[in-house]
Amino acid sequence: MRWTAPSNNGSAIINYVAHYIDASSTGNAAWSVWSSTINGTANSTRIDNLDSNTSYYARVRAVNTNGDGAGAT
Repeated sequence: MRWTAPSNNGSAIINYVAHYIDASSTGNAAWSVWSSTINGTANSTRIDNLDSNTSYYARVRAVNTNGDGAGAT
């Protein structure tokens, strides 16, 4: 997955957190964390070991000293 760095609100991005979820999930299903340590200068990651017969949604959140940003899909 690839992304464009969001506004950092005056504080450099420390890292990104990537999540994924089965696209057929309903209700309050939990997103799985793929990685919580993606370098803050990165703009992509690869989520491995997913079932090729399943569709997924993925999102990424930026983290800086102001806290966690909203997830972008």
